Amino acid sequence: MSAPGRPVPGSPGRGKAEVPEGQGDAKAMVPPVGHGGGEAVVPGGHGRAEAEGKVPERHGDAKAMVPPVGHGGGEAVVPGGHGRAEGKVPEGHGDAKAMVPPEGHGGGEGKVPEGHARAEARLPDGYDKYAFEPFAVAVDLAVFTVRGGEMQALLIRRGQEPYAGRWALPGGFVRPDESAETAARRELAEETGLSGTAAAGLHLEQLRTYSEPGRDPRMRVVSVAYTALVPDLPEPRGGGDAAHAQWLPLSGLGIRAEHEAVQAGREGAVVDDRALSRGTVLAFDHDRILAHARERVRAKLEYTGLATSFCPPEFTLGELQQVYEAVWGTPLDRPNFRRKVLATPGLVEPVPGAARLTKGRGKPAALYRAGGAAALHPPLLRPSREGRPA
Repeated sequence: MSAPGRPVPGSPGRGKAEVPEGQGDAKAMVPPVGHGGGEAVVPGGHGRAEAEGKVPERHGDAKAMVPPVGHGGGEAVVPGGHGRAEGKVPEGHGDAKAMVPPEGHGGGEGKVPEGHARAEARLPDGYDKYAFEPFAVAVDLAVFTVRGGEMQALLIRRGQEPYAGRWALPGGFVRPDESAETAARRELAEETGLSGTAAAGLHLEQLRTYSEPGRDPRMRVVSVAYTALVPDLPEPRGGGDAAHAQWLPLSGLGIRAEHEAVQAGREGAVVDDRALSRGTVLAFDHDRILAHARERVRAKLEYTGLATSFCPPEFTLGELQQVYEAVWGTPLDRPNFRRKVLATPGLVEPVPGAARLTKGRGKPAALYRAGGAAALHPPLLRPSREGRPA
């Protein structure tokens, strides 16, 4: 009989050791409480060792036994109070892949033992939901397109008080059984006459939340605003509490840019609605929402190829420039614009051998199609606020 290997005292590092005679032929057993996983049978109270040894007869030919309470994870059926381990499971523990450890232990993947099912959240005793003043949640939509070389917004004329007869953004209250985005698409379809399919297909981007007290004279209303810039939308028609729906040019509304209305360009500062509009004043605080949304979609053209979706499948750089000018609301220097577009990877790609005569003199203009870039690097930045050309 060979002598047993030198035991490892305390809980030191790993060493090579043999397993005492009379053990089975399994590769390893898991150390007792307080020890990490190892590859050997470790005598009680000792650390980890590397050796091939045998398992006591009563444990058969399992590769590893499940460690007792407090040990690390593995893929095995874990008896009550045990963590997860890799290997087969001792008799009486079934053949499931994993069981969830009891309360106080880490999560497992598999069946949940009796009494350990996840409980539903419960309200504390005596909780009174009526102790807080109720308020409503609404949605408002700022939807833009480019028509006739102008950026236009989809507006409705209110058919009811408050603000009956005033232009407003499409929107309404969120129902108890729907999310804000679901409500936004429903209200868009109801108030503008867009088909449910058209409304469901729009890519709506959440803009921000408007929660100032007094923004709605009826009650406290918190509104979640969405925005979208989309091509080829059909003519809308009024519905719901909207007497009429129409695309209106932003130039006629006189909505100011955010940086014109907010002192020192402080994004999100509270601004009087009248400071945002030099023309038509929309209902509620919709002038402010519309101004914020316009700034969002203007910025979106800087770092995405969205502008190309407003052009024909094959277009000239001059046609693309008209889209940027309409959305950004400023004329662009033609040579600079051309240079920036062609220097931005993935924004456009040339159509080989194609050209089109334009209104100007000279040779036909080269044609391009949309590139495949999801984001523009570097971005195609707007002209500065000081008026330098693009």
